[in-house]
Amino acid sequence: MDKKRAMTSPDTTSDNAVAAVTASTALATDSLRFVLVDDEVQFIETFAKLLHHQGHVVHVFHSGSAALQFLAKQSYEIDILVTDYEMPYMDGLSLTQRIRSLGVKALIAVMTAFAQEDDEAKFLQAGADVVLIKPIKVAQFLAKVAERRQLGN
Repeated sequence: MDKKRAMTSPDTTSDNAVAAVTASTALATDSLRFVLVDDEVQFIETFAKLLHHQGHVVHVFHSGSAALQFLAKQSYEIDILVTDYEMPYMDGLSLTQRIRSLGVKALIAVMTAFAQEDDEAKFLQAGADVVLIKPIKVAQFLAKVAERRQLGN
């Protein structure tokens, strides 16, 4: 990736940045293992950098099939998978279903910019834990993750 190219953060306002730090306090004691999947390279790379700077391990994939291959070969569990819904070849819904069929227990968040009224129910039925509407607000994402992790414990 061209390091000189300006990157747009998924959430750049100072109030949201402060809220993100506050919301991530519950996650700060753990270094979580993330898998991020989106064909929008600039967006997902920026999202990955934000998580990495908070001390998390982040694996980025630009297709569902690449992420699925990675997950099928892993000897350790990931904690959180974040996938876009609209991607070529394999959408986030299909990816979620296939990941669940592999027995992956990670929290799965599906992102979409084109949510329809019944989409959330469809994603949850497929095995997703969280549905996120783009543009993603990092503070809201981290708060949802912390909430879901608390419910899981």
